Amino acid sequence: MRTRSVGKSWRKLLGSQQAPAGLTLVTECPPLSQGGTEAIAQWLDRNPDTRMVVIDVFAKMRGQAPQGVSAYNEDDVPVGYAKRLADHDGIAVVLVHHVRKAGSDGFLTEVSGTNGIAGAADATLVLKRARGRAGRRTASCTSPAATSTKPNTPSASNPPPAPGTYWTAP
Repeated sequence: MRTRSVGKSWRKLLGSQQAPAGLTLVTECPPLSQGGTEAIAQWLDRNPDTRMVVIDVFAKMRGQAPQGVSAYNEDDVPVGYAKRLADHDGIAVVLVHHVRKAGSDGFLTEVSGTNGIAGAADATLVLKRARGRAGRRTASCTSPAATSTKPNTPSASNPPPAPGTYWTAP
């Protein structure tokens, strides 16, 4: 994404508010398999208080798969690069990826690509908005935490969802 587009998006999101302290936007990075993993790791070394890295959009960071690699491994391997960064530094690495345009029975099959993407990730969150229907959105999540049987009790650190927001269980 061009720097000008990023600035325009942030101005639209923030309005007249200042960006959060500690927020860093990087608009250029090589693909994960071609030096991107190392570049992010070096940045994390210089910024040890980092808690999260967001890669938006994952398709531009995944790089080209070697010839002869299965479609599953073509998806699994680049997610593995991001997961190793997360595990090594104890941070969240969020990969923004697209869903299929065609609907499906289960939300995991809506993730564009093979099961290698969702299979390699610690958690998968699918956000959806029905086309032409403002207001109702759904978020479906799978992770070890999502299988908890404890009720999701709203609190100061866990406010109830906004009106018009619906969560669906996997």
